[in-house]
Amino acid sequence: MKLRIFGLLAAVMTIAWTTAYCKAPVPAPEQVAKWQKDAAAGKSDAQYCMGVLNETGQGVAKNYAEAMKFYRLAADKGDTRAQVSIGWMYENGEGVRASNSEALKWYRMAADKNDASAQYHIGALYEYGYGVPKNIDEAIKFYRLAADQDDPRAQISLAAKYEVGWGVGQNYKDAMKWYRKAADSKNAAGQYCVGNMYELGFGTPQDYAEALKWYRLSAEQGYGPAIFQIGDMYETGRGVKKDLAQAKKWYKKSCSSGQKLGCIKYQNMD
Repeated sequence: MKLRIFGLLAAVMTIAWTTAYCKAPVPAPEQVAKWQKDAAAGKSDAQYCMGVLNETGQGVAKNYAEAMKFYRLAADKGDTRAQVSIGWMYENGEGVRASNSEALKWYRMAADKNDASAQYHIGALYEYGYGVPKNIDEAIKFYRLAADQDDPRAQISLAAKYEVGWGVGQNYKDAMKWYRKAADSKNAAGQYCVGNMYELGFGTPQDYAEALKWYRLSAEQGYGPAIFQIGDMYETGRGVKKDLAQAKKWYKKSCSSGQKLGCIKYQNMD
């Protein structure tokens, strides 16, 4: 079975620990205490990090009101990460009344400073018509701005448009180019898409072995669709020797990752 995933394969907000303060997703208590102290002293990096901790419940009890408080403190100092996070909270109704128009306002603040994540989110709002009239041309414009700054979510979204010919001329080679850029940054969805392009022979000669290689890279990160595809390739003997025991093993993993089709395939192999 050949699965295709179009649109936003990675349309989720991921907290990026990219500053000298935010180094680890599960900070030690002493690190939390340092961020609290630095945040109280007005350091925007620490205020942003405290927003992340309160939003995600890592190191402190989850508290959206506190998260918003810290994000606003950092955002008022021009921190684009905090501005994007506020936009995300409004878009998803985290501790505030959901408002796509308010989300767009905050995303635009950051996008005006050339923040790639903000540009990606604006693209998504235009693609689906959330808070703005649906406009695929505007969506592609913002996806491209973000993709040119190496945002893998935008690269995947742009690639998908080239693959199906939505808002741009269908072009498998351009689709493969953008999927590969996302994959080269170790994005699991991007790796899966590169594998799928090799499996189907879209924009590249069909190569099952190469497809399996990319699926494995994606599966190592726990990406459910890639895990399922490995099971399917073992079941049918594409790119690997047919092995039903291995297929069942991978379908079980796929089921555990939340892939309903993986559960069905696993149960049917008993």
